[in-house]
Amino acid sequence: MVLDDLREGFPCSFMISNRVDEAVLRIFFAEIRDKTGIIQSNVFMSDMAESFYNALVVEMKPAKHRLYCTWHVDRAWRKNLNEIKNKTKQV
Repeated sequence: MVLDDLREGFPCSFMISNRVDEAVLRIFFAEIRDKTGIIQSNVFMSDMAESFYNALVVEMKPAKHRLYCTWHVDRAWRKNLNEIKNKTKQV
């Protein structure tokens, strides 16, 4: 995604695949690199899977800032909250 002239996110590339792993993502990023040259993102946001960022680092340059999608962080937080047995601490 890139920022348009109104500083809103605009998708600039799409990948359709029957799987999502580091090998496929490396091919995707390599194709982008071949068309645009090496890109260093200011921010890279993804879910919490390492494969997205690992593929980016191999084919491009590491992003200046790495963020996780808030929805995925919230889901992981809620899932692991049950590990805290003390109900007061959970709250």
